[in-house]
Amino acid sequence: SCTCHVWRSRPRFWSRRPRARLGPDEYVVCADILAKTLNMLEDYAESIALLRDVIPSSIAAFGLDERRTLRLRYWLADALLHAGTDKAMIREAIEVFEDTSLRWPRVFKGSLEGCVETARAKLTLVDTPLPFDVGARVECRYAESDSDVSIGDLFDSSDSGSESGSESSDDDDDDDDGCWAPGTVVAHHYREASFDVGYYAPYQVRLDSGGLIYVVDPPAQIRPIIHDL
Repeated sequence: SCTCHVWRSRPRFWSRRPRARLGPDEYVVCADILAKTLNMLEDYAESIALLRDVIPSSIAAFGLDERRTLRLRYWLADALLHAGTDKAMIREAIEVFEDTSLRWPRVFKGSLEGCVETARAKLTLVDTPLPFDVGARVECRYAESDSDVSIGDLFDSSDSGSESGSESSDDDDDDDDGCWAPGTVVAHHYREASFDVGYYAPYQVRLDSGGLIYVVDPPAQIRPIIHDL
C-alpha cells in the first residue's frame, strides 16, 4: 500500500524532510497517524518498528503521562497483541497496556481495562491447541444469505444459524442449511474491535473466492477439505 511504501522508504522520506526541521509535536503527531493507519492495515511489523523508534523521542520531549506518548504506547501494545501468537510479544503488550491503563484516565475519558483483559485472554488461548494449523486447507460453512462472502468482507458465520441455541435441531447439520466453501486458515485466535472483551474467534480463513471470514463454532463450521483440486 502507499502508506507502507512511505514507511519502508523512510530514509528517502526523511531526507526530503529532515527530522531536525520537524518540531517534536509535529513529528509525534505524524507518527501517531501513521501507526494508526498501519494497525488498521494489519501491517503490525511496520507499526512496531516505527513506534519503537518514535516512543523514546516522545517520552524525552513530553514525558510518559502526556497524551501523545500515551497514544503511541497504545498503538504499540495493540500492534504487539495482534501481530501473532508469539508469547513474548503478547506479554509485552500486556505490560504496556497495564502501565498505560494507569495513566490513561488522567488524560482521556474511559479505561483500558478491557484491553488488558483481552490481552491476558490471548496469552491463555495460545496454549490451547487447535486442530487446523495456519496454512491448512479446510472447508467452511456459511448460510447462502451471508452475501458478504461474495464481496470478500468479514462476517460472523454464527449468523447462519438461529439466534437461540435452543432452537437448533439435528437438521442444522444438513448441507441444505448452508454452503461449504474451500479455503485456507490464515490465523488463529482472530479478533476484531467489535468483539466482546476477551473473545477471540478460533480461526480466520481466506476462502478461495477471495473472502476473509472468521469461524466462531468449530467443528460445526469448519472441517478438513474433502475435494481439493
